Amino acid sequence: MLLKHAVVIGGGIAGLLHARVLADHAEQVTVIDRDQMPEQPEARAGVPQGAHIHYLMVRGLQLLDEWFPGLHDEIDQRSGAPRVQIGIQTRYMLYQTWQPSIDTGMHTYVLERPHLEDMVRRRLLTHDNVRLMDRTEAVDLVFEGEAVSGVVTRKRPSGGEPETILADLVVEASGRSSKAMNWLEKASYVRPQTHIIDANLGYATRWYAKPETVNLDWPILYVLTSPPAQTRGGAILEHRGGRWLVTVAGTNGDYPPTDQAGFLDFARSLPDPVIYESIRDAKPLTDIVSFRNTANRWHAYEKLDRVPQRLYITGDAACEVNPVYGQGMTKAALNARVLQQQLAAGLVDNRAFFREIASVNDNFWQAAAGGDLNYPGTTNNQTETPIQRVMRAYLTAVLRGTVRDERVAYAFHRVLNMIDPSTTLMTPGMLMRVLWAQRTS
Repeated sequence: MLLKHAVVIGGGIAGLLHARVLADHAEQVTVIDRDQMPEQPEARAGVPQGAHIHYLMVRGLQLLDEWFPGLHDEIDQRSGAPRVQIGIQTRYMLYQTWQPSIDTGMHTYVLERPHLEDMVRRRLLTHDNVRLMDRTEAVDLVFEGEAVSGVVTRKRPSGGEPETILADLVVEASGRSSKAMNWLEKASYVRPQTHIIDANLGYATRWYAKPETVNLDWPILYVLTSPPAQTRGGAILEHRGGRWLVTVAGTNGDYPPTDQAGFLDFARSLPDPVIYESIRDAKPLTDIVSFRNTANRWHAYEKLDRVPQRLYITGDAACEVNPVYGQGMTKAALNARVLQQQLAAGLVDNRAFFREIASVNDNFWQAAAGGDLNYPGTTNNQTETPIQRVMRAYLTAVLRGTVRDERVAYAFHRVLNMIDPSTTLMTPGMLMRVLWAQRTS
């Protein structure tokens, strides 16, 4: 084995996937998380957006099925989320126009985060060399020279004396609440610069019983925002058992209300009445829950001149993108893939890891942070370069093109799901199609 003991901070999707990779290269893997892990799938404090829509991109689904063979079938059987043919069973409204129905040859799931996390965690723990310590909070790192050699922990909620867990590799995957920058600064390392783009977007979600009188032709329906003019959006996702998950969202502090009347009024204000008309007489099954911590934050660990060895900061702890775009789980999976490839090559070099995941994360950042810059009132603590402005304008043109040209829509869905590289949207032929679609829109 390349490693004796690896510790993963964070028991969410990012932590679980990195632990799965480490299980093939370490004699022992310990996952620690401050929450008590539930016996049954349910939302928990450490995943505040767990009650909302979670989209698993096709590339993310492929990686999960590779690391946990049969997970695909288990999602079918246990999650309640229908298998959805992208383009045929999904319906998108953009710029007041419905995207055409197309066969992309891809399918995936839009599911409840707690169900997926539960399935992944249970499968991970079938590995004899993996253990989970829940109700355990990481309070500091152990440093030895220019390397990290362990984690200082404390049990929750009782507290008690801190305990040191030694390790020859530490993965920090605790997400948006990561303390990594504070720990490094305390140990006299420089904090990484953080790029923040914030559209002040918030969304609210509620489960409904699907009315027998309503028959939507698509299990997934999105009325998307179309900035700068249209900054409200929403979605309906059908689950088994006659249930709908309904989400509405607004930007620039225009948050959807969390009371029944306000939620319905917000849905009625969308550019198409389909969501409001579908739920106005539907029976609510839950309270309305909201989420507003949606800023994009890039912590530039890849640019640090000095960083302690054997500390791997990943997932949202390294790069947070607005969760409304549904990229987070796939981004975490592709970060874990980088670690897998480097360990398979015998490489234990966190600076190489930071550089490589920065390249991976840039694809997600351009879509989410770049998309958020189109909204009025979005703040950006760095100056956008001319090239970035051009690329953002072109992506907007591509989105407009998806409702006019089926081949543009096909290419866009494959890039969005990380199956094809973004360069496929920039070939001369595609450029001509995108530009022609602007003339006909």
